[in-house]
Amino acid sequence: MRVRIQGDTLVVGEGTAIDLSKEGVGIQGNQEVEPGMHLTLCLALPDYEGPLLIDEVRVVWAKGGRFGVESVRIDKRSRLRLDHFLLFKKLTPPENQQRVSVRVKL
Repeated sequence: MRVRIQGDTLVVGEGTAIDLSKEGVGIQGNQEVEPGMHLTLCLALPDYEGPLLIDEVRVVWAKGGRFGVESVRIDKRSRLRLDHFLLFKKLTPPENQQRVSVRVKL
């Protein structure tokens, strides 16, 4: 899963999403963040329905360029779409799973 870390309008880094769950995302990035920071995530799921926006996540841990975020605010439609994607992913053999791109707005 690719990750793009961006500031207000400027992309400041890229990385890889290493874990995706209902509660949040684990990310390996090339820019450091700090616990307590609030971010916006935009996930490009392989369902081709366009970006999935998670309005607000909070960085809960960070070590170097690796960090984990938890969902703080996500609209109902995005939550349902994410839940559906995670269920489908759980039922799909690992060799057939597709990558998920993530854009992070600081």
